[in-house]
Amino acid sequence: MANVLNRKTLEYLPSVNTPDYPEADFIINPDMKSVEAVPSKYWTLKEDQVVSMDTAEKEVKDAAIAAEIAAAAVPCPYGLRAKCEYIK
Repeated sequence: MANVLNRKTLEYLPSVNTPDYPEADFIINPDMKSVEAVPSKYWTLKEDQVVSMDTAEKEVKDAAIAAEIAAAAVPCPYGLRAKCEYIK
């Protein structure tokens, strides 16, 4: 059993069957100490090491997330924002 980190999605999976996770796609037993207190949305890979994004990278990430949320929002009909129950 090992812990793995997906190289593309940065999804961390603890205690998995190692042969099911090829090293081309996963980092086996990554050192996660440097990101223990960091939300996973702020993780990045630098030379197969998981590290926290710097402040500028975090701001870009937050802006991208906010843009995704705004794009997915359903507008209120006729601009009646105060009467839309899903905006509260």
